[in-house]
Amino acid sequence: MLKIKRIFVFMLLFAILASILPTPLVTAASDSWQLVWSDEFDGNSLNTDYWVYDIGTGEWGWGNNELQYYTNRKENVEVKNGNLIITARKENYGGMNYTSGRIKT
Repeated sequence: MLKIKRIFVFMLLFAILASILPTPLVTAASDSWQLVWSDEFDGNSLNTDYWVYDIGTGEWGWGNNELQYYTNRKENVEVKNGNLIITARKENYGGMNYTSGRIKT
């Protein structure tokens, strides 16, 4: 009987807390929103008018002691069939044991 009372008190406290805590504001997409930019990757290479490669290890500020060397090689960054493909590879390159691609717009 004591166990049932504890469960009831716990459930009652939970219900009270749930009713007084603020609920998160959820914003739905609006018809007034307008798409500003997108890239459908419909070519056969990365559009460098919109995308920039980070190359190296980022030792001068943007790296995070990561184990890969970032390249702009097709082995690491490729556009194919409407998809951007970034591939990490286990290989010795630039003094590191892995390579990958890192891009930003």
